[in-house]
Amino acid sequence: MKIAAAQTLVSPDIAANGSAIRSMIAAAAAGGVRVINFCEGSLSGYSKFQIMHPDDWRSFDWSRQEAELRAIADLCGNLRICAVVGGAHRLAEGRPPHNSLYVFSEEGALLTRYDKR
Repeated sequence: MKIAAAQTLVSPDIAANGSAIRSMIAAAAAGGVRVINFCEGSLSGYSKFQIMHPDDWRSFDWSRQEAELRAIADLCGNLRICAVVGGAHRLAEGRPPHNSLYVFSEEGALLTRYDKR
């Protein structure tokens, strides 16, 4: 089984991050990879500033991240590849989100989510 570790440019632009991730997933699947792993924050963006200033998460585009996660899941199902993608996970108001990893199956389902604490 081929497994890939992938590093894309991680920016504050969720749509650009999602596009880069999907492109890398497609290239990996074309090369026979069955599981591809991305870094923490690969979709949501990740910076120490966000950790030190949790109020900045109020402007985070949660609906854009959710749409990108769905697009990644759909691509995994279409290409029959598993993916592990880093992103944020929203918690209760006033609490900063978890730095998480979303694990998608080759059927395009969310298998689980790992939350770094």
